[in-house]
Amino acid sequence: MNSRINISDLFLDIIDNIQHGLHIYHLEDLEDDRTLRMLYANNASELLTRIPSEKLIGKTLDENFPELRKQRIPQQYAEVVRSKTPAEIETIFYGDNQEIKGWFSVKAFSLPHNCIGVSFENVTDTKNAEKVSQESYKKLKRQESLLQSIFKSALIGINLAIDREFYWINEKFTDITGYSNDELKGQSARRLFLTDEEFIRTGKEVYGSIEKYGIGSVDTQWQRKDGSIIDVYLSATTVNLDYLPNGVVFSVLDISTRKSLERALIQSKAEWERTFDAMSDIITIQDKNMCIVRANEAAANFFKMDYKELIGKKCFEVFRGTHLPCPGCPELNVLQDIQKHSETIEHAGLGKIFHVSSSPILDENNEVLYLVHVAKDVTEQKRLEEEVFQSHKMKAIGTLSGGIAHDFNNILSAITGFTELAEMKLADDSNPAAELKEVLRASHRAAELVKQILMVSRKGTHKRENLKPAPIVKEALRLMRASLPSTLRIQENIDLESGTILADPTKVHQIVVNLCTNALHAMEKETGTLKVTLVRRQLSAEELAGYPDVSPGSFVELSISDTGCGMDEQTQQRIFEPYFTTKAIDKGTGLGLAVVLGIVQDYGGIIKVESESGKGTTFHVYFPAIIDEVEKTEEGEEEKPLPTGTERILVVDDEEIIVTLYKVGLSHLGYTVTAKTSSEEALATFKNHPSKYDLLITDQTMPVLSGAKLAREVLSIRPDMAIILCTGYSATISKEEAMEIGIKKFLFKPVDKKDLARAIRNVLDEK
Repeated sequence: MNSRINISDLFLDIIDNIQHGLHIYHLEDLEDDRTLRMLYANNASELLTRIPSEKLIGKTLDENFPELRKQRIPQQYAEVVRSKTPAEIETIFYGDNQEIKGWFSVKAFSLPHNCIGVSFENVTDTKNAEKVSQESYKKLKRQESLLQSIFKSALIGINLAIDREFYWINEKFTDITGYSNDELKGQSARRLFLTDEEFIRTGKEVYGSIEKYGIGSVDTQWQRKDGSIIDVYLSATTVNLDYLPNGVVFSVLDISTRKSLERALIQSKAEWERTFDAMSDIITIQDKNMCIVRANEAAANFFKMDYKELIGKKCFEVFRGTHLPCPGCPELNVLQDIQKHSETIEHAGLGKIFHVSSSPILDENNEVLYLVHVAKDVTEQKRLEEEVFQSHKMKAIGTLSGGIAHDFNNILSAITGFTELAEMKLADDSNPAAELKEVLRASHRAAELVKQILMVSRKGTHKRENLKPAPIVKEALRLMRASLPSTLRIQENIDLESGTILADPTKVHQIVVNLCTNALHAMEKETGTLKVTLVRRQLSAEELAGYPDVSPGSFVELSISDTGCGMDEQTQQRIFEPYFTTKAIDKGTGLGLAVVLGIVQDYGGIIKVESESGKGTTFHVYFPAIIDEVEKTEEGEEEKPLPTGTERILVVDDEEIIVTLYKVGLSHLGYTVTAKTSSEEALATFKNHPSKYDLLITDQTMPVLSGAKLAREVLSIRPDMAIILCTGYSATISKEEAMEIGIKKFLFKPVDKKDLARAIRNVLDEK
């Protein structure tokens, strides 16, 4: 082979020194054959069609040769592009004056980038083609110059290889490989491959595809001149010329960045999946309809299902077995405001309590695409929290025991004394009304004291309510005063109009007791001053710096100060840590302040501490204040007569004195009363005459049949039966549970005669 062949001659021979006409089209839209646009027409095509190339290039096939659509030529060309399968077509060519010019044999073959080459010859006239005119030659030279410019400025490497040896390369190819043209020309392509095996593999793959489809491509790796490894994409097709046998044109694209990103993505995906499955919490990814699209191993293990079985199921189907979302589900809130939400949800069917959080995954339009749902099993944690809370409540009861005993003795003394006075005056035929009122007042105090003891000591869920903390703080201090040593002085500054907060009175009581107890322990020899203040405060943004979750506004401030030993800064940093304590082993567990902090933060408040060694400590507790509700006072209101009636009432209580009290009192109001001390006997009586009674009043705690069970039996016979349930603070049934049974009123003992009379009338009038 003559190595001095001029490159210009090479392009000239490849492109135009053929006897067949050659058109190149680009199918701009694979689905529309009308988008076939001519990119190139060789010189022979102009000779055969008698149409200058400049009139054809840039126009669509339909614009250049509209008559070909009648022969379905555009459709056939488009199919060649899509299928990459060559086709041979015979067609009739029409000139500008619509006269038949002759028959043409056409060979159509696909090219890269959705292009098609159309080679054609006039089979009507087999005469040798005319010599190319001088003008055509000049045009060809311009086209050759244009192609050389395109190849030179191409963003991909291009090389011509013969028998897998480099024959010609462009500048981009040298940039990609690091080798110069002279260093590669005449060299085997093996020089760039990492191994013989890879060189052989790519050759088989590319040349096998070329032989079958006319074009071949492959991903591989090359080693540059500097020794670095790059990823490349090779695309090749053959050049079949007499003096260039086995010639192949290769385009080369450096895809190292893309491959690196692909590998990083694969690694990231693998790491994400390992992390996802390593999480001990139940994690699911759900669509907007709450259908699970992905679940981790913890979810599959918890529900004892293959994770594939979870796919497509609704979240609430697997957790609760229902067709509706769980009450309080945070996902519903996420779909509303596209923010992260969390909630604690109890699933009775699973016997578990979960802390559930849900976060959105957004698309490019900031709309929810998926939901990440994390359910952490906190059943044991909640049980331990409840035990710790109960332990502290019982500790508070122990702290208050002296005060409770003192108050209760005073109450009993009042009851005994005033009753004795009444008895003495009765003996003298005097009016005992005033003394009996004092007996009732003392009895009410005793009832409130018992209610407070039960409220503090009873286990279970505590509900928040709008309350004024001032009376609770004063009551806690009153009870503590009797149990504190006389050497300790208490100063109170309680503003009764300091405001209203949303809280559980039991927990507010616990905060006061814990902080006061902590202050007592800080004062040596139990001497000093305990100061308790409750006031309304406005906190600004500056004062709340460091508390991003708390907004400026109105707060109720509880301050508890002592004149004890104080704390250094290091100790102050740790006082809220669970189990951290500076007390002796028998003086405390270190959980008191941690519990207080947890309660206050749960209410949206904050705690600030001021302390200095040897100068005492002050705890400032800030509760967010709410708008006070206008309270109606009954003071000064005219005493209204008790409502009466003539209905028939069945009364049940296992305490005979209570039954007697109900019978006498209700009969006095005009009602017909049947009284029973046995719930079984009462049920039998009702069954014998179910239509005889208008109302059932029953105690809750009774042998054999409790009040709730009796109510269910009665309602199964008469669903419209009015029932009032009375209880001495039973933990076995709540007001809500009583309402679900069908009970109309839920009253706490001791029941005031006014409250009972009004409750009876309200229930009967509702029927």
